[in-house]
Amino acid sequence: MKKTGFLAAMLFMVVAFMTAQTGGIKGFIIDGGTDQPLEYVNVVLKKGTPLTLVKGVVSDSKGGFVLDKLAAGTYQIELSFIGYTTYQKQVTIDGKMVNLGKFTLQVDSKTLKEVQVEAQGPAMKLDIDKKVFTVGQSIASAGASASEMLQNIPSVSVDVNGTVSLRNNSNVVIWINGKPAGITSDNEGDILQEMPAGSIEKVEVITNPSAKYSAEGSAGIINLIMKESAKPGYYGSVSGGVSVPDRGKLGYNLGANFNFTSSKVDAYASIGRRDMKFSGGGWNNRYILNPANGDTLSSLMQNSTANRHFQGTFVRAGMNYRVNKMNSLGFDGFMMFGKGVMSNLNNNETYDATNSLLSQYYRNTATGGNRTMYNINLNYEHKFDQNGSNLTSSLSFSSHPSSMENNYSQWANTNTITSTQKQNTTGKNPEAELKIDYTKLFNKDSKLQAGFNGHYEQHYSNVVGLTNGILDPSITNLFDYFERDYAAYTTYGNKWGKFSTQLGLRGEYSYINFSTGQQNYTIHYIKPFPSVFLDYAIDQNNEFQLNYTRRLNRPRGWKINPFKNISDSTNWSFGNPNLAPEYINSFELNYLKSWTSHTLSASLFYHYTTNGIQSVQWLQNGIMMNTSMNGSKTTAGGLETVVRDNFFSFFNLTTTLDLYYNKLYASQFVQDNQMINIPAQSNFSWNAKSIANIMLPANLSAQITGSYTAPYYISQGKNMGNYEVDLGLRQMLLHKKLILNLNVRDLLNSNRSKIETWGPNYKQESLNYFNGRMVSLNISYNFGNATPKRGKKPPTTDSNNTNNTDNMTDGM
Repeated sequence: MKKTGFLAAMLFMVVAFMTAQTGGIKGFIIDGGTDQPLEYVNVVLKKGTPLTLVKGVVSDSKGGFVLDKLAAGTYQIELSFIGYTTYQKQVTIDGKMVNLGKFTLQVDSKTLKEVQVEAQGPAMKLDIDKKVFTVGQSIASAGASASEMLQNIPSVSVDVNGTVSLRNNSNVVIWINGKPAGITSDNEGDILQEMPAGSIEKVEVITNPSAKYSAEGSAGIINLIMKESAKPGYYGSVSGGVSVPDRGKLGYNLGANFNFTSSKVDAYASIGRRDMKFSGGGWNNRYILNPANGDTLSSLMQNSTANRHFQGTFVRAGMNYRVNKMNSLGFDGFMMFGKGVMSNLNNNETYDATNSLLSQYYRNTATGGNRTMYNINLNYEHKFDQNGSNLTSSLSFSSHPSSMENNYSQWANTNTITSTQKQNTTGKNPEAELKIDYTKLFNKDSKLQAGFNGHYEQHYSNVVGLTNGILDPSITNLFDYFERDYAAYTTYGNKWGKFSTQLGLRGEYSYINFSTGQQNYTIHYIKPFPSVFLDYAIDQNNEFQLNYTRRLNRPRGWKINPFKNISDSTNWSFGNPNLAPEYINSFELNYLKSWTSHTLSASLFYHYTTNGIQSVQWLQNGIMMNTSMNGSKTTAGGLETVVRDNFFSFFNLTTTLDLYYNKLYASQFVQDNQMINIPAQSNFSWNAKSIANIMLPANLSAQITGSYTAPYYISQGKNMGNYEVDLGLRQMLLHKKLILNLNVRDLLNSNRSKIETWGPNYKQESLNYFNGRMVSLNISYNFGNATPKRGKKPPTTDSNNTNNTDNMTDGM
C-alpha cells in the first residue's frame, strides 16, 4: 500500500511539473555546403551557471526539431553533429512556441580526416512503427556472415539450421533494400550464411507492416539495408580476416568496397569472399512406448558427427543518376556464387525392453553442390514537388539456379557397405516483381498513398534417385511450382494536433499452380488485408500507437512437396500439397519514450491465427514421419521491451526483454490411416538479450553480448531453450583508418538446440549443435576524401517519409 501511495505521489508530481511548462522552440537545420536537411543532429538546451542540460532531441529527416513544455527564461541552444562545427546561441522563451527558423551547420575542415563512425553498436533508432539498427560499424559484424550478425539484433534469433525468428516466430520475411530479393524459408539459411555482414549498413525490424507492404509473414519484415554512398567525394575500404571455429578448421574472409558521389551521380561497388569450415554433431534418443501403460518396448539411440565446408563470393554494384531536381534513375544488383560440401555420419543402435543391444548400423550422408544467386533492380522516381509528393517505380528480377548431389551409404559394424543411394538435384527459382507507388502530400499533416504490385515466381527442382546403382522411383521427384500475385493498395493518413491516424486497405489476388510429378494442383483466391494505425503523441519524446493488420503465410517449396527426404533413414520429412495459407489478425499497442540519455520502447502484441500451419510427426513402422498440416487456430500474445541507456560518455547498454504467451487449440489429423491428435496446450516463455558497448582509452572499444531463450512448447513437444555470450574488441589506429577487430562468438560453447517431442506411443529427445565457439581476427583499412553529408539516406522500407510527425501516415 505504501508503494502504491508513493507511486501515485510521484506520478502527480511528474504531471504537475509537465503541465507547468508551457513554452517551446522549433526550427530546422541544413548543411551549409549542400543546403540539404541534416538528420540526427544533436539539439540540446542548457541553462544556469554553470550550464546544465535541460532537454535534448535529434533532428528528423527534414532537419526539423521541436523542444516544448519549457519554463520561461533564457537558455543556450547547442547544435552538434560529428564532422561539423558546433553552433551555439542564446534564446529566450516567454511561454509561447518560438520559431527560430533555419540553422546552417558548416563542415569542420579540421576534423574531416577524423570523421569515422565509431559506434560499436548496433546503434539503435526506435520509431513508433519500426526499429532501425545500424550495424555497418558494429564490432560483431566484422568478418561475420549476415546470419551471425542477425543474432545480435534485439528480438531476433537464428537457430543452428539458419532459420531466422522474430519474437519466437519463424514466419518472418527477409527483404534486401525494401524488396523480397528471392529469399524464402527454403534458402534463407544458405543465403544469409554466405552474405558478408560487412555489406549491410542497417537492419529494419517491422513487426506489423501497413497495407502498403506485402501481407506475407505473420511475424513481420526484417529489411537488410545494404551500404551505399552517402557522402560527396569518394571513399572505400579493404578488409580481411581469419576465423577458427571450435572443432573446425581455419577459415578466412576478404572484402573491398568503393563509393563515389557527385551532384549528379551516386555509385558504389563491393566484393566479399568467405571460406569457412565447421564441425558439429548431436544425438537423438527415441523410446517406443506401450500406449496402455507407458512402458518402454524398445529404443533407438543415434549419435552423429557433421562437417561442413562452404566458400562463396558476394558482389554488389549500383548507380543512381539525378536527371534533374524532379527525376532520378537508378539500378543496383548483387550476385552470390559458391559451393559447399557437407558430410554427416550417424551411428544407430537399437535396444529391446531390457536395454539389450539388438542391432547396430552406420549411415553416412555426403552432400556437395553449387549455388548461384543474382538480383537486379531498375528504379525510377519523379517528384511532383519538393514537399514529398512523388511517383516511384521499380522492376526487379532474381534467380537461384543450383545443383546438388547427395550420396547415402549404410553398413553394419562389419564395415561392409550393405546399400547405397544417390540423388542428383537441379533447381531454378526465377522471380520478378513490378512495384509502383504514388504519394500525394496535401499538406504537412495529410497524405494519400496508392500503389500496385505484380509478382511472379517459380520453384523448380528435379531429383533423380538411384539405389545400388539402379533408378529408384521412390527417391525420384519432379516438382514445378508457379505463382502469380497481383496487389493494389491505398492508405490515407491525417494528423489533428497530437492525434494521427492512418487507414489502409490492400487487395491481393494469387494464382498458384504446381505439379509433384504425379498430380497437378491449382489454387487461386482474392483476399482483403486492412490496416489501421492510431497514434497519440504527448510530446515529441512521448508517444503511443495502437495498430491492427491482417496478414497471411503462404506455404511454398518443400512445405508442399510430398517428396520424402531420406537423409536419415529413421526420420523422414516431406511436404503436404494440400496445405492452405494461414491467416493472422495482428494487434499491437506501442509506446515510445525518450529522455536525453535513455530510450524506452514497449510493444504489447496479440496474434489470432486461423487455419494455422503446424509441424506434425508420428511413428510409422519404426520411422518418424514429419510433415506440416493445417490445424484449427492459435492465439499468441506478449510484451516486448527495448531499453537503450547511455549511462556515461564511454558506456551504453541496449537491453531487450520479451514475454510470450501461446495457446494452441486441439486438432486432429488423419494420415496414412493413422489418427494424429494434437492436444490443446498453452505456455508462457521469455527471452532476454543485452548488448554492452564500452569505449576505452587509446581508441580501444569493447562489446559484450549475452542472450537467453527460456524453454517453450511446440505442437507436439518442447524446445528446451539456450543461452550464448559473445565478446568483441576493436582497436583503431592511424587516425582511425586502420581498424583491428577480435571477436569470440559463443564463448561458453552453449548454443545448442535441444528438443523433446512425444506422442501416444513414443518419446524422443534430441540435441544438435553446429559451429560452437569461434574466434576471429579481422583488419580493415578505410580511405577516401568524402565529407559527411546527411541529405541523402539509403533506401528503406519508408523512403517517402515527410516529417517527424509522419510516423502514422507512412510506412507502418
